[in-house]
Amino acid sequence: MDDLQKEFGGWSDPKLSPRGISLAKKTAQQLKKQKVSFDIILTSPLQRASQSATIIASILHTPIKEYIFLKERNTYGILGGVKKDLARRLYPELIRAYNAQEFIPGAERYEDFKNRVDTLLRELIYLPYKNILCITHGYLITTIIEEFLGLTREDIQDGCILVLRINNEKYEYVSSEGLSFKEGNQTYDSMRYTKFKSA
Repeated sequence: MDDLQKEFGGWSDPKLSPRGISLAKKTAQQLKKQKVSFDIILTSPLQRASQSATIIASILHTPIKEYIFLKERNTYGILGGVKKDLARRLYPELIRAYNAQEFIPGAERYEDFKNRVDTLLRELIYLPYKNILCITHGYLITTIIEEFLGLTREDIQDGCILVLRINNEKYEYVSSEGLSFKEGNQTYDSMRYTKFKSA
């Protein structure tokens, strides 16, 4: 709903829009077609993710658990949840700082966020589940793609799916839907992209 209401997102906590509810149902059906049995659904505690997880869990008949490491990056700090036009009028200095990619009070610095994602990936390896479905956010998915798989995200759609495999305590790209990547001058559609990062 923050997109519809033209608010800064990040750690603001709006509910899913009607489109988001529909998209969660569609994503659940896509996952059901893959015939993978998930042991657990781990979800960001932010409502837009946890509502999606509840919808998906009801269709896949899978238990849910909140997992704080899956939260979106707190990019906007104290601007989170503030309407963008109001922020431009009342807090022009914060908007100037944000546009200049400077630190906003209360925000999560990128290096701290990257370390959190690294912790998330290391923690997931040791959880007592074989197949885990994580419900998270766009910035976190992009960071996994770019920082941990060595790809450049070109496009990311709401409701996208990224499938990773753990092999020798490393994550490998398997497949995706609703994502495309760029490496060098070449673009790879996520439905066909199967290159793994070694190292």
